[in-house]
Amino acid sequence: MADLIRYSIDVAARPADVYAFVEDPKIGQLFVPAREVSGVEQNGGGRVKAFTTKNGRGEYTLHCFPQRFEAAYHWPGFRARYDVRCEPFGDKATRLMIEVNLQPQSFLGRVRASLTRLGLKNQVSSRLEVLKKQFNR
Repeated sequence: MADLIRYSIDVAARPADVYAFVEDPKIGQLFVPAREVSGVEQNGGGRVKAFTTKNGRGEYTLHCFPQRFEAAYHWPGFRARYDVRCEPFGDKATRLMIEVNLQPQSFLGRVRASLTRLGLKNQVSSRLEVLKKQFNR
């Protein structure tokens, strides 16, 4: 059974700046802590195409710079699909909306789903707090 987690914050920055921060798995750390990222692949346009971590692999499936990206992160027993949108309002303000669709892929994944969901929610919410501090100075 899939589990949808939603977040929305407003930051005082241009959408392109917010997009670039959140997209990079080593800076934004939306998927996992930076210390767990072992490699980042970029496409010809400089956007992140894929990344690997100690436990899994993430791939970007859609880039609409600077408005939206979609990514999928796979690790043993789980898959998480991220839909990230940056909507401008005003001259230098952006509403960042993140939807994470957490999908257990095995029996053990379903057993540990609530613990994994809690960890994922903590990871994303802590990174959004850092993002607020970064841009809302």
